[in-house]
Amino acid sequence: MVSLSAVEAAVRAVVDDPNIPLMAVSLPDANKGERIVLLSEAALDAQTLKTALRSHGTPALMIPSDWLTVEEIPRLGSGKADFAGAKRLAEAQLAAESS
Repeated sequence: MVSLSAVEAAVRAVVDDPNIPLMAVSLPDANKGERIVLLSEAALDAQTLKTALRSHGTPALMIPSDWLTVEEIPRLGSGKADFAGAKRLAEAQLAAESS
């Protein structure tokens, strides 16, 4: 299992604006067991960032499989990240893109 906070930190290290709201979630994958999906409130160039992550020595398992732009990262009433809500959002957006 990959640390999602480590994935987020690796991505923040290579984006132009490290303050962009983003969140990594893990979804089931039939082939690999899990796949990492990155949600971001700003459009990110996935290919450029994947290349940058590789050049920084980021392990392949920590590079998100999917990069989704969302209107807003789900938050709980307390202001903390809503991981369950983010997973549902990622699943719904990926399902919509594949249909």
